[in-house]
Order: sequence, then structure tokens, then C-alpha cells
Amino acid sequence: MERPKIVIIDRDKEAGEKTKKEVEKVSKRIGLEFETRKYSRLCDLSKGHLYLIRSIPEIRKEEPIDKAEAIARRISEQNPKSRKILILGQEEHEKTGSGESYETLESLQKREERVGKLWDGVILKTKGGLDIKKLEQNISKTREEGSFSTPINIGIMGYGRFGKGSLRKALSSSLVKEINLFSDHYSKKNPAGYKAIKHTHLTDRINLHYNPESLVNTDSDLLFVATGLPFEAIGTREGLFRGTAEKVAPLFDAVVRENYKGLIIIGSNPIEPLLRLGQEMGIDPKQLVGESVTDTVRTRKLLSERYITDEEISEQEIPIYVLGTHQQPIPILSEIKKRSDLDYSQGYSSFDEFRKGFIRILRRSGKRAMRGSEKSGDIYSDAPRGFMEMIKDITNLRRRAKSCWSVYDFNNGHYFTNSPVQLEYPSLRVSPTKLLEIDDWEKQELEKQRNKNFKIQRKLAGRFLEKYGRK
Repeated sequence: MERPKIVIIDRDKEAGEKTKKEVEKVSKRIGLEFETRKYSRLCDLSKGHLYLIRSIPEIRKEEPIDKAEAIARRISEQNPKSRKILILGQEEHEKTGSGESYETLESLQKREERVGKLWDGVILKTKGGLDIKKLEQNISKTREEGSFSTPINIGIMGYGRFGKGSLRKALSSSLVKEINLFSDHYSKKNPAGYKAIKHTHLTDRINLHYNPESLVNTDSDLLFVATGLPFEAIGTREGLFRGTAEKVAPLFDAVVRENYKGLIIIGSNPIEPLLRLGQEMGIDPKQLVGESVTDTVRTRKLLSERYITDEEISEQEIPIYVLGTHQQPIPILSEIKKRSDLDYSQGYSSFDEFRKGFIRILRRSGKRAMRGSEKSGDIYSDAPRGFMEMIKDITNLRRRAKSCWSVYDFNNGHYFTNSPVQLEYPSLRVSPTKLLEIDDWEKQELEKQRNKNFKIQRKLAGRFLEKYGRK
């Protein structure tokens, strides 16, 4: 995965070197590795994510002109989405005939009226040097806004379950460079159709692979596991796990054998036992997450359509996360309990009654999706959308995922589906982070699930490994 670039533009070599060292310190503190380079005439100014520009004054016809302005204008033309930080030097600009100095913040604001929105959103430092605290705050904020977006290569196992729709969304996104695809079913049962996939999508950005080792040995930043079996053909989650595990285990073997270091996203059901299987086979739990974003997408959609009265609020703005297992999600509703636009008066007499009823509706909709509901694309099935939410989080290098993933809870030895996580960059590994306030009822429900599900997952994974001689 490409590292985001910071370009330092400074006429003073010594000051520029000092700025570079300070930026590298900030980079380590916030856990985001930058490619830091100093500006030269050979630099391509269209490729930077953030520019630190030191004010460079010059007099022309008795009017002070700042070369930094000219450079910033050029950057704005070539790279409009980039962010710029202006660092004023300690020396004063020469004064105009009227005696006005351009060193003050007030004079800069006056000048901004003349130059337009050139420095909109930058840090203005009026007394020289680089304010490290402000730099760190600005970089952290910029990261959350997605300004450090870096396109990635994706490896996908399973074309049928991933679907043409999801593949089309991924290919249409500027966040995805190339897709490495491996489908055991298509390559063996429908080789002509497999070869025609690139033609179907009218692109050369899809690379076809014919075994797990080939897929793992690509330059993919993440592997997305979408292979599996239809639930209705199996009938039980245990049967579904066994059938899917047979397909996924060779990929897990290849990941361990080839020492693959990227992120591995499980989009196949049942998610929790498959995550456990990956760990039991030797994969670092920090590499494993489950694509259960659909639980959160479904929850937000249900709530916004039925119980949020303010039509101006989009479902993405509703602060809901979902914990618990993929089969029995527990939406954390305590954060929106006091919202004035939450109306559950029709049908429920109290918040607790509403919450229990809402969870019943949510779980029924999840089961309908699991059994292949015809209502694909509405509240029952939002897998393509959930997948792209995850891609946005990864490519925008968000430490706290705005989508929700499942991740291993090291404190309790249990997988909680859809827990908020921190991304470790550039390795693209994850760690759980405690960012939610949950009430007593939510705590009790999660406690009920914890030990029971942990035992079930270990039992399923253990039986499979013993039967297939992998343990």
C-alpha cells in the first residue's frame, strides 16, 4: 500500500531538514507512516497529500509578493484535494511605501481577501517555526476527513458470492487500483465464463488466478474472502461452516506458509467460526476481521426509516454500532437514547420495550438475508455497500473505523462482531478499541453471548482441524 506523501517547501535547507525530522516524529506518534520529502523542481506537485510551505517574501515594484502564494496556487491547480500548511518565517517582510507590514495575521487576512480562498483551511503561524501540536492536530483531523486516501490492490476469493454488483462498485471507485480474483468454482466448473469476466466488466484491472498460493503471492494490500455455500442448501450453521471451511482452509494455509502480512477480511458465513479457524491455523488475529458491516448498515437503515423523524438526517449520521455475534447482533442504542428526533411512541411505551422490539426486527431481517431474501438491496441485504464502507475506512487510513468490523477481543478471548477498531498503518492490522459507552442492559446481553460463543467457535474449528488432519 502506498504511503501518503508530505512535501516540505522551504528555501532554508537547515530549517527544511528540521521540519522533516519534526514531521517524522509526529508520524510515529499518530501511527501513520508518511513518505516525507523536501521540494525540488523535479517534484510532481500533483501527488502530495499535504504540503508544508514556508513563507518566502520578495519585493517587486515596491509591493511584497510571497513566493509561497505562487507555489500554493500551482498546487491548488494541480491537486485541488490536497491540504496546505503555511509557516511564516520570523523575519518581517519589507514594508510597503505606506509602512504596512505583511507579517501580522490581520494583514494576511486582508491579503486573503485579495487572493481568494488560497489558504482556506490551513494553519497560519505568525511567529516563525512549526507548531508541532497544531501540526499533529491538523494531520489527525485530515486523516479522519479522508484526505490521505491511498488507492489499494484487492485480492478476492470467490466471484459468485462477491457478486458482479460488488465487483462493479469496487472497479468504479478511485480507491481501488487493481483486483486479483480467484474463484475455485468458476475456474473448474465454468472456465470459459471465468476467462470472460474481464470482458464482462470491460477492464484490464482484473487479474485472474487459479489457486490460493497465486492469490496470496500478489501485491494485494488485503484479501477478501467471499467464497461459500448457499445457506438454504445446507440447513444448519454447523453444516455451512464445514462446507465453507473446506474452501477457505487452503487459503489460510497459503497465508501462513507464504507469510502474507496484509489484512484478511472474512465475508463468508458463518463469520465468527471462520475467524476462529484462521487464528487456530496460525494467522495473527490482528490480521483477521469479519465483513459484518452489513449489520450496522442494516441497523442504521431500519432506524432512520422507521424511528428518526428528522428527514434531513442521513442514516450514515446516526451514531449506532453493533456488537455481539453476526447471528445475534446487539445494537448499541444507548448513545441515541436522549435524541429528540427518536420517536418510538407508536407501538412502544418505554425505551427498553422499544429496544427489545427493535432487536427482534433486526434479527428477523438478518435471518431473511441469510436465507437469500428476494428483497436484495434493501434493508435485508446491503453487502456491496458494506464492503465499500470498509474500503473507504482502509484507504482513508482511519484509525477508528466509521464502518464496524468484527475483530478479536483479546481481553475476553472472544470475537465481537462489528466492534470499532484501530487500523495499524502501514501493516493494515487491527486492534479493538474501547470507544463506546454501553448501559447495564447492553453489558448483560454481551456477557450472555461471550462464553457460550467462544466455546462454540473453538469446538467447530477444533473438529474441522482434527477431521482434516490439520492439527
